[in-house]
Amino acid sequence: MEAPNTGLPITVYWAPGCSSCLRVKEYLGSHGITFRSRNIQSDPTAIADLAALGIRRVPIVTKGDGWADGQALAEVAELCGIEFEAQAELSVQALAQRLVLILKEGERAVSQFEPAALREEIPDGNRTYADLSYHVFSVADVFLEHAAGVPVTFASYSRVPEPGKAAREDLLAFGADVRGRVAKWFDDRLVNYPWEARADVYYGEQTGRQFLERTAWHSGQHLRQLLWRLDVEQGSTRQRDAQALFEGLPMPKAIWHADAVG
Repeated sequence: MEAPNTGLPITVYWAPGCSSCLRVKEYLGSHGITFRSRNIQSDPTAIADLAALGIRRVPIVTKGDGWADGQALAEVAELCGIEFEAQAELSVQALAQRLVLILKEGERAVSQFEPAALREEIPDGNRTYADLSYHVFSVADVFLEHAAGVPVTFASYSRVPEPGKAAREDLLAFGADVRGRVAKWFDDRLVNYPWEARADVYYGEQTGRQFLERTAWHSGQHLRQLLWRLDVEQGSTRQRDAQALFEGLPMPKAIWHADAVG
């Protein structure tokens, strides 16, 4: 079989802090795909090159004149000549339970942060641990908005705490509120929701079940990053102890972009 990256060069456009960017770089690397890595925050022409394609988001994988959204691995595989093998899928019931537990663990993690640590910038840059904490919960809030009929856009995942609302108690209040609303929505709607219908998301054709899965692993990946910071500071084993929360979710293996190739 011909090597999948024979022919036109492949490029990955990405940004630090983007969990889907990390996942698609890992995916290509795991299949032996050589690609050009373009960080839109450090490559001065990357954004303009994406804009020339009519694209204003990441991750994006290009090959010649073709491109695929890096969040849709099946489309990336087709573009790059990889035989796509779908991972065994958790049921919607399991995903719902997992998301609520991830949010609960997120609250527990945030409660362990010292105020100074929340103000630190994360290793991937351009975001503090307070922003990251907020994001763990905001990702699930976006899921609820979608369930109420609000389309998911790239900007949906760019929210940060309002000025003066990034203290630990504010983050915990937001997390508890989101977790409560998510749990109630699952209690009320899980059984009868049209999970195989198309989700109104910006990154390609995704079912409601796939969107729920992405919500769970997206919040889960950023929770892992919070646990990593606590382990570094306190010499704890929170990442290892929480591993069961992430089993079966299609998450990146690495915690940060610096840990991955590309």
